[in-house]
Parts: sequence; C-alpha cells; structure tokens
Amino acid sequence: MFKNILLITLVSFMAINCPPDKKPNNNLGLAAVLLSQQNASGRANGVYISGRLVGADGTTAIAGSTITITARNESSAIARLGVTATAPAGFYQNVISLAGAGGNPQPATLYGSTTAGAPTNTTRDSECGATVVAMYSASITNRVICDSSALDASARAVGVSDALVGAGTVVGTITVGSDGSFTANRLPTIATGNTYTLSVAGRVKTRRLRVAKSGTSTLLDGGNDLILGISATDTNRGTSAATVEGAGTTANPYDFNIVDLQVEVVYSKPFDILTGTISSSRSLSSSRDYLLSGTVIVPSGVTLTIPAGTRIFGAVSPAGALLIKQGGRIDAQGTASSPIVFSSEKAAGSRAGGDWQGIIIQGNGIQTFGGAGVTAIGEGDTGTFGGNNNADNSGTMRYVRIEFAGAPFSPGNERNCLSLMGVGSLTTLEYIQCHRGFDDGFEWWGGAVNMRYLVATGNRDDQFDYTDGYIGTVQYAIGHLFATPTAANDDTSRCVEGDGNSATQCTSATVCANPKFANVTCVGFNAGQNHGDAIFVRRASELQAGTHSHYLIQNFGTNRPTNCSTAAATSVNNIFVNTTTGTNSACLPPPTLEQGVAITNLSDTTPNYVPASANPTTGNVNVNLLINSAASSTFYGALEFGGTNWTTGWTAFPAN
Repeated sequence: MFKNILLITLVSFMAINCPPDKKPNNNLGLAAVLLSQQNASGRANGVYISGRLVGADGTTAIAGSTITITARNESSAIARLGVTATAPAGFYQNVISLAGAGGNPQPATLYGSTTAGAPTNTTRDSECGATVVAMYSASITNRVICDSSALDASARAVGVSDALVGAGTVVGTITVGSDGSFTANRLPTIATGNTYTLSVAGRVKTRRLRVAKSGTSTLLDGGNDLILGISATDTNRGTSAATVEGAGTTANPYDFNIVDLQVEVVYSKPFDILTGTISSSRSLSSSRDYLLSGTVIVPSGVTLTIPAGTRIFGAVSPAGALLIKQGGRIDAQGTASSPIVFSSEKAAGSRAGGDWQGIIIQGNGIQTFGGAGVTAIGEGDTGTFGGNNNADNSGTMRYVRIEFAGAPFSPGNERNCLSLMGVGSLTTLEYIQCHRGFDDGFEWWGGAVNMRYLVATGNRDDQFDYTDGYIGTVQYAIGHLFATPTAANDDTSRCVEGDGNSATQCTSATVCANPKFANVTCVGFNAGQNHGDAIFVRRASELQAGTHSHYLIQNFGTNRPTNCSTAAATSVNNIFVNTTTGTNSACLPPPTLEQGVAITNLSDTTPNYVPASANPTTGNVNVNLLINSAASSTFYGALEFGGTNWTTGWTAFPAN
C-alpha cells in the first residue's frame, strides 16, 4: 500500500499551487526495500496538516497557541449549487467579488443572475465544467476555482471520507510549538471536499481552509485545492465579514497567517512500493502493480526482471525513477499484446510530462566528455557512468512503453523519458515508446548500443538526442513533435538533435559522436513556438557527426529538413521530404524537397504512421548491419506501405 499525499504549500498571504519537489531520492546507501500493503510512512490512514503559525506580518511566530478547525457545512456540491434550502448562505459571500462597485462584496444570490457584472452560469460552466468549488477575486473580474476530482476508491475503502460535515463540527485542534510550527497532525474526522474555518485562540479573525477530494500524491492543476483567505491588500477581497474573516483594508489585515501549510491525505493504494537500492536480483510479478518511490537503483551485479504485462508507476513525490547503474541489468521483456508500461501514478486524465523522472541506464561504454574513456557525471544527479567497454551489457528491454516522465533540474541538466549513458552494444533495446516526456524522449551520451523499432511522441524537447561519442545505430524510428507540449523558453524541439560533443566542440574523431540513423519517420506540426528542424547536428568542428539515411519527413513547415551548423558535418543521403516549403538544407549533400507520399494520420492521439501510398525507394540501407537479424531495406521512413505495422498493439497515445 502506498502513502498518497495531497500537498499544498502556502507562502505568506496567498494560496498558491506549488509544483512538487522534483529532486530525487538518490541515497545510494539505502538497503533494498519492497513495502507491500502498508503505508510507506507507517502512518495511519487519514488527513494530516503541517505548517507554521505566524502573525499578520507573515513571519513572526505565534508560539504555543491552539488552532481549532471547524466545519462550515460547505461541500463541492454546495459550492456548485449556491444558496438553496440545503446549502446555507455565506459561502459565495465570502469568496465572490465583482468588478466595480468599489470592490464591495456582493451577496451570493448574484451568482448566475442578470445583475450587471455578476458571473454567469455560462461563464462558470465554460471554465469549470460540471463542478465548481468557488468564485475567487482576481485582477479583472473574478476567478473560478474548479474541482473535477473525486476521492479515490482506495481512500474511501480505508475510511477517508468526502461526506458533508455539518456546520460547527470541530474536526480537530492543533497546538503549535515555540516557533509556531506544527508537523503532521492527524485529523481523523476531517473529510475531503469540504471547507473549514481555522480559528486561533486569542485572535479575532478566522481563515478558511479547503481540503480537495483527490487524495493523490500531488497537486491538482489550476490552484484549486485550497482556499486559505486572501491577501490583505486585495481590494476585491470578496468577504462579507471583514472583521471576522478576511481583511477590510491594509490597515485592518488578518491577525494571523499560516505559512508552509501542507495538507496530506494518506491512505492505502494497491501498489507494491519499490524504493531505495535493490540489494539482490529480483523478479516482479505481472499480477501486481508497482510504484517507484524516489529513485530506485539497480546496482552492479543485480538484475531486475520485469515480466510482460507488468505496470509500474512513478510517484510524483518523492519523484520516482528507475536507475540501472554500471554492472546492473534490466530484463524487461514484454510482447506486442502484453507490453510493460511505465507511467505516472496520477489518475488517467490528469497525467503530464514530468510527473515522474523516467528510466536511466548507465553502462561502461566509451563516452567522450572530458576525453575518450573517462567517466562522467550523468545529468539529473545520477552519478558516474562510462568506461572503455563499448561491448558492455546492461540487459534487455522489449515492448516497453514509458509515459509522462522526465524532470528539469537546471538548464541543460534534465532527466528524460529514457536516458542512455555509456550503454554498450550487447544491450538489447527495441520496441520502446517514449510518450509525452518533459524533456527529450531518447537521449544518448556516448556508448555504442544499437536500437530499433522506437517511437517518440510528443516529448517537449527533442524526440531523439545524442552527444559525447555515441556511435551506435538506430533503425526504424518514429519521432512526432506535438504542438501542445512545447512551451516558450524551452529548447528548440527537433526530431533528431546531435552534438558531436557537449563540451562545445569535439576536437577529433575519437571524441566526436558519430551514430547511424536509418529508416526514420519525422513528423512536425508545420509552425509554432520552438519548432525546429527535423535533423540538427552541431558541435563537431567540421568532423563527421552522424550518418542519416532513408528518412521520411513531413510537416516541418519552413524549417530546414536537415541543418548542420557551421561547426558540424554529417552525411545525409536519400532523405525524402514531403514538402516544397522548407528552406534548403545546410548539410551536404542536401535532400531533395519533394511532394507525394504522406503519412496516413498525424493525430496526436490516434496517429497512423504508415504511408498513405507506396514509399519512394532509393538505394539499400546498409548502416544497420550491427543489429542482429536486421535486414537492409530500400524504403524511406520507419514503416513500409503494405508492410507490417510494427507499432500495432503495444503503443498508446494518451493526452494526459
């Protein structure tokens, strides 16, 4: 069973939706732990509250006081319905204000009325859908705070409630310490989906607290989990009782605040939890679901075996990841009809890139940052990798889908969907999908692993990225850029990005990446923020930094189909570009810009990457002979018209 946490952090006066801490649990000294059917924290199921009680200035501790938490008889349904015979007046009055009228609060009956300036049901429904928690003042008119979540059945089964709590019911008291702090106080009778009044002994005013229903271990989107009063300087304060709850003016502020507030909903879920360092080889079971809590490490001499059909979820906090260290091995062999799936622990429909931190494999292959054969420190605080054995073996992965992974640590220092660091050629990696990762889909730092049958869809940065002496071969690969995952200030998104060396330039062929990519389908979305070239190679000091052959490129708009910077070189042969609008390639020889063959369906959620008509054919691909049983081919792209669609059965394309 798993400790499920709803975490909300408030700083000073404002309720804010802070992202969960993305730093991994990377303690290499932890013993192997498999926690089966018990809360990871050892705490009883229920709702816990932590924080620090301070004065109106937001910093001075209120020592030794008692906080009383009292129900307001306000649930999500009441918030939605407003003042009715079963929903007492007062809720909207304390959270609605309208533009104009000097910022004075308006009565609850204005909600959905024809009164000038009142928020309408149409506005409410278009912004929130079926459930509305509250109206809350904003800079212009109003803000709708929505809650479309539902209490997880696992929580309800072990006694966590979302029932309506009657007005005036005291659900708990908290006595704070000498510095005003209180930690993990369990409130066994508190129910999620309700609002509560916080009062402090000796203080005139009160504050409002809301506990969301979701009970997941992360925040919902949209700042909708908590209401704890509003800023004393907010003239549209939306309170009908300024002397009791809320501030009338800056001269009449709240007389207490709670900072660093955390509300945790802790309950059992039917996961077996993996955490820490696995001390001996073990096999998981396809009949169980597993959760990666923190960075789970497979050290040297240990093999983690994952059978077909197993589902493994990455925790959001502490952020889950799977790290195969040098000498460790993974044996994850799914099938087309029964793939192994790594995904976010969030409920389907609320997942997003960066929910957890992906899979990292570190081998003893040659990497060239700092010199060929030296070790390096992996991105994302993953420790050392690399060596002098390009025939190293880190295990096998087949028919594996990885979703919603990756994490930023600092610019240029991220965890990806699948990070491959110094991975050797005896490692088998094929039939793998990286879907909607936060950074890159597949990224290689050095090594010589050969890979085929790869699908990279909707990753925020590059779909495939290599650097630091990677010399392996990739054949039959699909890279599809989605418009929605890209964002301002991200790195430019490309299908394939190659760096001869990440240390600005590679100074000789021995330290320059030089992989071979063949039979690749690259799909863009024509134009948009950070939409880059299909193939981009740089940092090679005019040395060879990759061979690219038999591509099918579509929807890259006015971007170059291939772009080699002035400090890079690459071989580009037999590239078919289904457009006439792209600028000429900066690589020599450039591909011919053509029209004709289009991919069948470019939908983000239901794509079909098979060409709609016969592929063009020019010259045999002979760059992939290092992969056992790989036949050379003459067709462009990853899939052949009329041939076997190797993506069928094991890939999936959920939006969230």
